[in-house]
Order: sequence, then C-alpha cells, then structure tokens
Amino acid sequence: MRESANKPRSRIILVLLIAVLIFGGAAFGAWLYFAGTESTDDAQVDGHINPVNARVGEIVKAVNVKENQHVDAGAVLVQLDTRDFELAIARAEADVADAEANYQAAKAGLPVVSTQSGSRLSSSQASIVRAQGGVEAAQRDVDAAKARVQL
Repeated sequence: MRESANKPRSRIILVLLIAVLIFGGAAFGAWLYFAGTESTDDAQVDGHINPVNARVGEIVKAVNVKENQHVDAGAVLVQLDTRDFELAIARAEADVADAEANYQAAKAGLPVVSTQSGSRLSSSQASIVRAQGGVEAAQRDVDAAKARVQL
C-alpha cells in the first residue's frame, strides 16, 4: 500500500515541478519582451535629456543622424546651408575695400587742400579740418568693416 500512496504524491510533485518550470519560462519571456521598453502611467519618463541648441538660425542642408542614435561629443549632427554666410563675408569684405578707398581718397586730398595760397587761408584751414574729419571717418569705417569680417 505504501507504493500506491507514493505514486499520487510523486505525480503531484511532478505536476508542480512542470507548472513551476512553465511559469518560470513565461516570466523570463515576459521580462525579455518588456525589458527594452519604457512605460509610464503619468506621461513622464526618467532619463538623460541633453538639449541641442544652435548658435545660428539657418537652413539645414543635411541631417547626419537618425532618431535616438547615440552620438559622441563633437560629432557633426547637421550641415547648414552656408550661402548666406558667404554672402555676408563678401559684403563685409566689399565694405572694407570701400572704406579703405574712401580713406585713401580723403588722405590724398589733404595735402592738396593745405598747399593753397595765403589769400584763401581761412577757407583752406576749414577744408583741412573737413578733410581730416573725412580721414578719421573713413578710418572708423575701415575698422568697423574689418570687425564685421572677423565675426
């Protein structure tokens, strides 16, 4: 009789062992499935957020990364259209050349005005002062244009 009493007991243990293995396998499968996803019940996710800000506002020519791609520090994320910058540099260089030409013209006109005859001395002195003012203004224009080019 003892043997017949052990059979139901061993069957119960065997059924329980199989049930534990099935439950453990299902739990492991669920863990694998849900481990790579984020879930939230309050629409907030904890994570590392790194803001990306541009120094200039321009037209984007190409995007070199995909969404959620890992990027290293210093990597080029986007390429901007540089035509506006090149135009601004060309305009600033033209302003520099124009200011230098005005400066040279004002500087060249200064000795001619200062060598006039004594009868027109007072008008010559006024012309000298105006020419010196023109030279100073042209020099300021040159300095300002050079500063715009360096930006």
